[in-house]
Amino acid sequence: MKVFETADKIRLLRKMIEQVMWEWNAVKEGRWEELPDHGAKKQALIAEMTSHEWMPGPEERDNPEILILESQIIDLEYQVKKMLESRINVVSTQIDELKRRHNVWQKAAAPYRQAVGLSGGTYNGAAQ
Repeated sequence: MKVFETADKIRLLRKMIEQVMWEWNAVKEGRWEELPDHGAKKQALIAEMTSHEWMPGPEERDNPEILILESQIIDLEYQVKKMLESRINVVSTQIDELKRRHNVWQKAAAPYRQAVGLSGGTYNGAAQ
C-alpha cells in the first residue's frame, strides 16, 4: 500500500468535491442519465483514496484544509440525497394520482362499456 502525502490527500478530496458538485448539478437539473457515470467516477476516486495509506505527522492530523474539504463532501452528499428523496416523493405522488384517475375513469366508463357490449377490453372483437 502506498503512503499518501498530505498534498495528495488534498488533491483527491478536491477532485471528490468537484465530482459531487457535478452529481448535485445533474440531480438539480433532472439529468438522471448522468448519475450512473457520476457514481462510477466517485467510486474510482474512493478506490484511489483507499489504495493509499495516509500517515500524517502531528501537525497534519488536524489540518484545517482537510477538515473543511471532508465536511464539504459530507454536506454535498447530504444535499444530493435530500434532493433525490424529494424528487422520488414527487414522482411517487404523481404515480399515485395517475392510478387514482385511472380508477375513476374506469368506474365512470363501466356503464358505457356495458351499454355497447364491451367486455374483457375488446370492442367489436378488436383489442383496445
